Amino acid sequence: MKKPDAASASPAPAPKATLPGNLRQSDELVTGIELGGVVHKSFTLRLPTLGDNVAAVDEVGSDNGVALNAAILARQITELGTLKPEQITYELLCELHPADYNLIDAAASALEKKRQAAAQPLAVAVATEAQPTGQPSASA
Repeated sequence: MKKPDAASASPAPAPKATLPGNLRQSDELVTGIELGGVVHKSFTLRLPTLGDNVAAVDEVGSDNGVALNAAILARQITELGTLKPEQITYELLCELHPADYNLIDAAASALEKKRQAAAQPLAVAVATEAQPTGQPSASA
C-alpha cells in the first residue's frame, strides 16, 4: 500500500477547545479540624456547580452570605484529611477556625481564576468560529 506524501495528506483537524472538568485546588489548613481524635488538614476543592448553589440556598437560605458561602464550599471540598465525602458538611465547616475557613475560601478563588484562564482559549475559539467568512475580526 502506498503512503500518501506530505503534500497530498490532509491536515489534522484542530482540537476543540473545552473547559476542563477536572480542575482542582489543594492546600493545607493551619489549625485543621478534629474529628474522631484525628486532626484533618489537607483539602482539595473542585469547581462548584449550579446544583451546589441551589442545595446550599435550600440548606441555609440566602440571607447570610458567609453561611451560604460555607455551605457551597462544603460541597466543593472533595477531600479533607481522611474524612469521607459525606462527613464534609456545612456544620463541620462551621467548626473551623476563621483563618482556616479563609484559606479554603482563598483556594476557591484561586480555582475560579484557573477556570477563567482555562476558559480564555475557549472564548477565543468560539469568537473565531462565529466570524463570517471573509469578514475581519473586531481585533484586526
